[in-house]
Amino acid sequence: MQKRIIRSLIILLALVCTAFGSRLLANTSLRPLRKSELLALVAAGVLPENTAYEIRSKGLSFVPDESYRALLKSAGADAKVFAAWTQPKPVPPKSRTALPKSNYFAT
Repeated sequence: MQKRIIRSLIILLALVCTAFGSRLLANTSLRPLRKSELLALVAAGVLPENTAYEIRSKGLSFVPDESYRALLKSAGADAKVFAAWTQPKPVPPKSRTALPKSNYFAT
């Protein structure tokens, strides 16, 4: 009886972890940062290294102008944050699911 309860709890735990694990993965979007998100990171005091990483990995959905630079500077951004958007965003690796081109159907 006790083994059956333990087995049921393990199965239940596995199902819960699977359900919430997929939810966590769904929130890891690689869409570019918006102006408001970047400003929120800087104003919240997130480490400049972490903010710079977010910029480099996700990119920006806008082109920052001088007024936005001044706004970020007044919010506490440092040189690492400003340098991050001048560095090119790394190109993601090619999808492994893509099939190689073939001349099989060529006429």
